Amino acid sequence: LYFARENLELDGTITRAGLIELFISIRGSAQVDAVLDKIDLYLERLLGTASDHAAGGTLRLGFDDFAALYRQCFLQRELFFLMDLYAVPGSHFLDAQTLRSFLVCEQERFSITLADCDALIEKYEPSKKGRGLRRLGWEGFEKLLAEEAQLLASEYREMYQDMTRPLAQYHI
Repeated sequence: LYFARENLELDGTITRAGLIELFISIRGSAQVDAVLDKIDLYLERLLGTASDHAAGGTLRLGFDDFAALYRQCFLQRELFFLMDLYAVPGSHFLDAQTLRSFLVCEQERFSITLADCDALIEKYEPSKKGRGLRRLGWEGFEKLLAEEAQLLASEYREMYQDMTRPLAQYHI
């Protein structure tokens, strides 16, 4: 989806600058800045030399290489494994039923309905195909957790101990 939109040529040719611009449009500049060295290292390994892409030369980067680089730079493995616990068997996505199971079991959202889950998939799944199939991929799952889910149980959101004293006075 993203790769086809940003190709400079339909044959899969893209410049390093175009690749960075594409990643920024997907993830934001702060996240891309944090992984620039990883991107260059991957491209150097892929191409065998850093000189062509460092000079802004044209890359021959196909979709599979793009997807591998994207996953390597941005995939949060712990979220991916958490999603896989609830994913539709044999896949890497959540449908409304499996998303509901996750939200009930892990987030304690007992009143959530399948219609609510369909609305969440529509809101957070970035690909049109995924939304059309009513499936939430790992990228949408990550966005859902970042924006809407309770990553901490509600009882831990409030301070429940007096933490106003010097740190040395606490037993850890």
